[in-house]
Amino acid sequence: MSPSVITLQHPALGPIRGKAHNGVVQYLGIKYASLSHRFSIPELYSGAGGSIVTDATQLGPAVIGLPNGCKAEQALIQQTLPLPDFPPQSDTEGLNLTITLPGNPEKSKLPVFVFVHGGGLITGSGTWPQYDHGAFVRRSAELGKPVIGVNINYRTGPLGFLTSEELQTAGLAANNGLRDQKVAFQWIRRFISGFGGDPDQITAIGQSAGAACLTLLLQSDEPLFNRVALLSGTCLAIRPQPTSVHNQVYRRFCEAHNLADGGVDTKMEAINQIDSYTLVANTPPSVALAPALDEFIHTNFTLETIKNNSKTGDITTTIPGFGWCDDLLIGDCSLDGNIHQLALAHRKNDIAKQLEISLKKNIPNHDREIERLLADYGISTAPDDERAYLKVLEFATDIVFTVPNDLFAEAWPKSKYVYHIDEPNPWEGPFLGHATHILDVALLFKNFDEKLDAPARSVGGAFSDNMIKFVNGEAPWKANTTDDPVAFIYRQGVNEVREDTSRSVGRKQILYRLQDSIGLDSILVAFQLFLGGQ
Repeated sequence: MSPSVITLQHPALGPIRGKAHNGVVQYLGIKYASLSHRFSIPELYSGAGGSIVTDATQLGPAVIGLPNGCKAEQALIQQTLPLPDFPPQSDTEGLNLTITLPGNPEKSKLPVFVFVHGGGLITGSGTWPQYDHGAFVRRSAELGKPVIGVNINYRTGPLGFLTSEELQTAGLAANNGLRDQKVAFQWIRRFISGFGGDPDQITAIGQSAGAACLTLLLQSDEPLFNRVALLSGTCLAIRPQPTSVHNQVYRRFCEAHNLADGGVDTKMEAINQIDSYTLVANTPPSVALAPALDEFIHTNFTLETIKNNSKTGDITTTIPGFGWCDDLLIGDCSLDGNIHQLALAHRKNDIAKQLEISLKKNIPNHDREIERLLADYGISTAPDDERAYLKVLEFATDIVFTVPNDLFAEAWPKSKYVYHIDEPNPWEGPFLGHATHILDVALLFKNFDEKLDAPARSVGGAFSDNMIKFVNGEAPWKANTTDDPVAFIYRQGVNEVREDTSRSVGRKQILYRLQDSIGLDSILVAFQLFLGGQ
């Protein structure tokens, strides 16, 4: 059955034409911010207003991103979905969003969730089919807990996160991608009531780099959302960097684009001559883009400092969002580290020895502890390179994802709900049988349900249903507390709350045992240097 067109009379934005299909109504490609040029600060867009009809029946343009980024992410998921007819990407018109409503809501002022996609800050779009909210919103209505979903685009890559002292002198602000996200939340709080949503019941859901961005937005003095769900990502692993570091990244960017000579005016003129597709596609991985420390993002928490700040009780002074945001849901997949295949798959040959040499170089005077760490993880004792590679990815899971999650949750002063996904990826690929990075999104939004068997669908269904409860302001499961550290385990045959003993039992104890001698931050930074080839 083909979609039918429906027109909403929005009290502030005027008439908006959307499409109704399969029990939901979607308004696609609604502009939320204006850009005067591709590097400019976003300005909230309040619509044409009056009687001018906004056509929201087709996907809006994505921001300029990596070629075939959607296919690349589906390859990481190890399963595909049909691709829609994406419109051409845009320098300045990509800041739009999609709103998904239940088809026949029985009440107004519905709870709202906003999804911030991942992609390592270099790729991604809310228009990708794996993020579609239709099935999730339809399920919420079936449960009698209807919600509204919002998918946003934001700038990634050089357009979103390139900065330097030189660029700032030329008037270009840092953290464009984060600024886009903040304006998107401001737009939603201002206009969502006209779609039947409650601006005082907004849940932010972020995955991977999107989750890390949400933890940085908690530094905003202005409240942006009421609850936050962090799926495999925090700013403790994707950290904002000082200008001195960004100057080095900018230098590598200029070298990659043959812009090394000349002053700031010459370079800016040359950059402006490069079209955005070329600018993005020809920026190599060695240009390690990251958030920046500036007046917008002012604090760089480490694993150690967030732990100490939470103990002294003054964390809301430095992270206001720990005060204005109420509830936290946070978790991981048991092999999130497989995302680092992008950096390590071609380095399998003698990978255990490579890692040992790198860690010893970057953590001097701790050779014995490093040797024990590698042995305890089964890296140095692995019978072959393939097995050692898998063990390195398990180590990566713990130091990049799970331990930062632990400490972020520990610092959270209000209600918090912890989960671990241990459901094996069921699809053919290099990580068949492991709970891989991005599997959480595949399970959550139900877009792959037809490609799952019944037991796996039940695990994904439990994850979705619990998230719907959370978006509705309900406790999705028993809260995690200092006296009762529990987590929901998502796995066939389990799907229940259990005591979260992983600090004393299992892999993570290997790292926690070293927090006083080497320090968790030293291990994390050293591993990130190893990923970068150092």
